Amino acid sequence: MVDAHTGAFVGFDVTDVEDSDAVTSAFDDGVETTGAPPLAALLDSKPCNHTEGVDAALGDTLRIRATPNRAQNKAHVEGAFGLFSQRVPELAVDTTEPHELAKQIAQLVLLTFARAMNHRPRRGRGGKSRVELYGETVTGEQRAEAKARLQARLQKQERARQSRAARLDPAVRETSDRVFEDLGLDDPERHFRDAIALHPLDAIVDAAAIFAGKRVAGTLPDGSDARYLLGTVNNLVHVHEADAITQALLDERLAARDRLLEPLRTRRDNIADAHRELSAHARALVDEAMQARRLIERDFWLLALAQLLEPLDEHDALELFRSVARRIHATFRVPRHERAAAERRLTRRLWPLR
Repeated sequence: MVDAHTGAFVGFDVTDVEDSDAVTSAFDDGVETTGAPPLAALLDSKPCNHTEGVDAALGDTLRIRATPNRAQNKAHVEGAFGLFSQRVPELAVDTTEPHELAKQIAQLVLLTFARAMNHRPRRGRGGKSRVELYGETVTGEQRAEAKARLQARLQKQERARQSRAARLDPAVRETSDRVFEDLGLDDPERHFRDAIALHPLDAIVDAAAIFAGKRVAGTLPDGSDARYLLGTVNNLVHVHEADAITQALLDERLAARDRLLEPLRTRRDNIADAHRELSAHARALVDEAMQARRLIERDFWLLALAQLLEPLDEHDALELFRSVARRIHATFRVPRHERAAAERRLTRRLWPLR
């Protein structure tokens, strides 16, 4: 906990994980250091920082959410980490119980660092130390004005949240809620699930499948939470946008009988004439797609494959799609991410969610 006005390091806690208990412990430490709770606490958007337990511990202190992706919004805290890394010498610890001893040493080092820095004169603040700045007299009017401004910022955030929630499609919001429940992700204030619900439904569904699949496969990064899911959704939105642009380019080029695609059209017709049996026809199209040298060529063959499957009834289409997907993933000369992208493009074409 860093005081925004003085830059004083007033409270901290050393724990195994970043959770609500760590927030409240660091907050209490700051209250003990300064003798009074602050007007407001600026916390980043990690879900554990915004729980009922944290609210109860803060009491009358306003809880304000840091602006996402703007480190300067909490520069006093980010700067504290930088100063810490610059001031603390290299430490070597040798013990038979490294975990607990390392925690205690970190606690002592951080305490020593904070006390030293709090009494160090600050060139940019008239030579006054953090302790001197914190001890300056603050009038009731100044406190009231500061609290009013903080309250106005908090209200602005709430109005923005309400406005965003009002724009959500109920079906997409319901899907986002279900995804969070199925994945067991914490989001007590709906900050992330509503942010996710602003995106297209197919990106949300794909991101949920990727998150769940990585969890089953054991490849999900440690500590992955709602923020990781939101990042995946954002990435897929860009990928899907690129897919749509590619499809639009493909349609335009087909309409203009582009010289690049004309040989592919001829090749597609020859394949259809040579393979009257449906599964053989599908395999031939998959092979053409997987050996394509250009992305636009691969999309051409995936489109031809989708057009082959679209007239089938649901059962036959699913059976043939599973066979096609196995053949795509068995083409090991093609990088894995390209195989996965080809499968997703084909899936979205056959079973669109819009």
